[in-house]
Amino acid sequence: MAKLLDKLMEEGYCDGRAATTCATIVALPGWESKLRVVLLCVKDNYLSFYEIDFKNNVGKRVAFVELKKVENFMLKANLLVQLLAFDYEDKHYEFTNFGNHKVLKQVLAEEMNK
Repeated sequence: MAKLLDKLMEEGYCDGRAATTCATIVALPGWESKLRVVLLCVKDNYLSFYEIDFKNNVGKRVAFVELKKVENFMLKANLLVQLLAFDYEDKHYEFTNFGNHKVLKQVLAEEMNK
């Protein structure tokens, strides 16, 4: 995972806070791929969603949200359950099965409270 984080920061997908993870898609408006996995990256005040395959090849950005406009935010994470859900511009987003949740939770909280 460290190599992937370094690559993502180096190529500008996320900033130095390394708030990024792969997650299983439960609800992502406009998602058309058969793969149910997406890369989530925080850069500045935006959470972006990128296609990613099982060899860690990052594809195109398929969506992004401005974090200060996110509503009904919920992030629950422990050893058994990981769930990230929120609404943005009247659309529901929901993801599960992700790691790096401590960093992600801290950075999302920082950005939404600006």
